[in-house]
Amino acid sequence: MTESSNGPRMTVLSGAGTSGKDLVGQEREKAPREGVLLQAEHLAGTVKKANAAVAGVGETMSGMAESLREHTPASYAPYTERAAAGLEQAGAYLQRGTIGGIVDDLSDIIRRHPVPAMLTGVAVGFVLARKLRR
Repeated sequence: MTESSNGPRMTVLSGAGTSGKDLVGQEREKAPREGVLLQAEHLAGTVKKANAAVAGVGETMSGMAESLREHTPASYAPYTERAAAGLEQAGAYLQRGTIGGIVDDLSDIIRRHPVPAMLTGVAVGFVLARKLRR
């Protein structure tokens, strides 16, 4: 319905030969599809932001590796180098990976090593519970 200078008037819908019941049915069918499309667009934007955040964390980890090498005494050099190499490797993985790829890789590791994965989950849960309780 639209407003005109003479008062409200009805807007003519396409499909003049179609009954009102059919038009309402068509609109009901379109509404869920449009909602799903909007949700898919929102999800795609969220995934894109998450991928960018993961890449940012990877860059930060790579930078931390260089900083670790620069600011550690020479007496700890062998240990520092191993830690820095691990940080660089993890940082590079995160920079080139996506959320979906990381989830797939994590799922594969859990399937191959279920007991250590479960124990890790219990340990993380225990640490989080202790931290949140304080």
